[in-house]
Amino acid sequence: MFIINKTNFSYNFIFILFVLLTAIVFITGCGSPDVSEKKQGNKVVDTDFSRTVIDVAGNEINIESKPIRIVSVIPSVTEILYDLGLEDKIVGVTENCDYPKIASKKKKVGDWNINLEKLISLEPDLVVGKHTTNEVLLNEISNLGINTLMIEAQNFEEIYKSFEIIAMATGTEDKAQDIITDMKTRIEAVEKKVITLGDKERKRVFFEVGWEPLYTVGLGSLQHEILDLAGGINVVDANKAWVKYSNEKLIEIDPDVIIMGTHPYYTAEDAKNRTGWSQLTAVKKDQVIDTIDTNILVRPTYRAVEGLEEVAKSLYPDLFN
Repeated sequence: MFIINKTNFSYNFIFILFVLLTAIVFITGCGSPDVSEKKQGNKVVDTDFSRTVIDVAGNEINIESKPIRIVSVIPSVTEILYDLGLEDKIVGVTENCDYPKIASKKKKVGDWNINLEKLISLEPDLVVGKHTTNEVLLNEISNLGINTLMIEAQNFEEIYKSFEIIAMATGTEDKAQDIITDMKTRIEAVEKKVITLGDKERKRVFFEVGWEPLYTVGLGSLQHEILDLAGGINVVDANKAWVKYSNEKLIEIDPDVIIMGTHPYYTAEDAKNRTGWSQLTAVKKDQVIDTIDTNILVRPTYRAVEGLEEVAKSLYPDLFN
């Protein structure tokens, strides 16, 4: 005759019940997404991220979740996004976005003329561009219900602001502050060296940004600030960033140095053969500089501080060697 031990039965029942309850809790916990996450397409996005960002145009952008599909419509923005470590979130760039080189592998939404249909097909949750260049486009995209950000920078303080705005929108504030701190440290290092120069030692510089017609830079441009921080004197005293200039006027002011950056169509040697240039001090002393990458001189990005360092070294090699 089979006899059941009541004491053992009770203990076994309680033990089995405990195991079943534990398994149910474990399975339920593992099978459900965190309350701060949800599915967006094939990706899980962070919804515990709600914030309002104000861009340079004064637009208030309400971001409900951390962006995971970002499109850049201008090269400087692409550089900033990569600097902030967002390469895996970038789904589209322009044909002109050539730095870093890996950016060329991203899908393209056009060149300076953006193909809106292609851009929308990428299903972005954030599109970032430049206020003065892309305002109409970005407003059109915003009207479609897609978050957009506008940045603008013509000096280092505004570059810092660009990093801060994009970082705020993407949750990369710590990385942005590290970059800004590094830039400020490097700028200060240049300033400490050129501050030792006397007024008569400072080079008079003409910064060429275009030829036929000849264009240069004035107050309000990043290049003017770079020249100033590098210890140079901009020979063009104009109260606007971009200045159309005459070859005759350039010969008249006779700068010590001409910086023209790298150019796909002509070199410093070509420039030296321009009408009247043989009499320029900069030509006679071989101070027409075309060895600095133009992009680090004109793009308002992290690399602008490298442009500053290169200009300072070119003007005053004895201070930096």
